[in-house]
Amino acid sequence: MINHVTLIGNLASDPTTVAPNSAHPGTRFRMITNRSWVNKKGDKIEEATGHNIVVWGGQAKACRDFLTKGRQVYVEGRISNRQFEQDGETRYYSEIVAENVRFLGNKKQD
Repeated sequence: MINHVTLIGNLASDPTTVAPNSAHPGTRFRMITNRSWVNKKGDKIEEATGHNIVVWGGQAKACRDFLTKGRQVYVEGRISNRQFEQDGETRYYSEIVAENVRFLGNKKQD
């Protein structure tokens, strides 16, 4: 079985620290990917999709230090699905656990 995701997109928010008091803190950020196509009528359709990303290990610090909202990034990783209880209801959460993050574009995107 294969669980592999490759994404190129832009950060929708600045990265935040996950488990900051832990010996192995991580970094979490949200990124947006865009897709476009032409429908049967000839109209161009554009679609933006948001992805929740979490990074652990040595790359987590680099992501915190160098990534900012709007920056283009390449992410390779795997899909992780979790469920939890909140207010008596079961909630579901999907995220990409990044194993490889590459910074693209310029540091500052205006």
